[in-house]
Amino acid sequence: MSNTAIWCRRFGVPEEILQIENTDTEALKENYIRVKMNLSPINASDLIPVTGAYGHRITPPFIVGYEGVGEVLVATDKWSHLKGRRVLPLRGPGTWQSIVDCNAELAIPVPTNISDELAARAYINPLAALMMLRFFPVKGKRVLLTAAGSDCALYLGQWAIRFGAKSVAGIHRSPIHHKKFLHVEYCQ
Repeated sequence: MSNTAIWCRRFGVPEEILQIENTDTEALKENYIRVKMNLSPINASDLIPVTGAYGHRITPPFIVGYEGVGEVLVATDKWSHLKGRRVLPLRGPGTWQSIVDCNAELAIPVPTNISDELAARAYINPLAALMMLRFFPVKGKRVLLTAAGSDCALYLGQWAIRFGAKSVAGIHRSPIHHKKFLHVEYCQ
């Protein structure tokens, strides 16, 4: 089976060093699933490692991409119930490719009522927002968000109110983000 992937073979400016490469898939490992990717978003967390900013823990070559959603094409016997299901293939070799092989234990099934667009972004920013709110409880506090137009800030703002914050205000610099921020209910 042919696979197309976006590789980072050396650190640098993403648009200058990322390469599209075609290869054949390898034999599927035991307890792994093969996922045909439907959608893989671009997130800052995908591009920052390409620049070398996390060079202490990531070394080229690697396939880029942390988030995305796809359909399970092949599964080993124990995981055959996932065949045909949409999943988030977490901690695989990178989601910016047409086929991702990932450990089946780390694949998160996606409910049918969630769109690919929403599911594809359901890992990095939601978890970051949730971790911040767990480490820094907001109950009874006023919350100020910088970069308030970002997806992470939108989660933080909405969830801060649900977690008992008195109010949430946001700072942003773009008129586009102002409109985005106004469409979210941030006060009880």
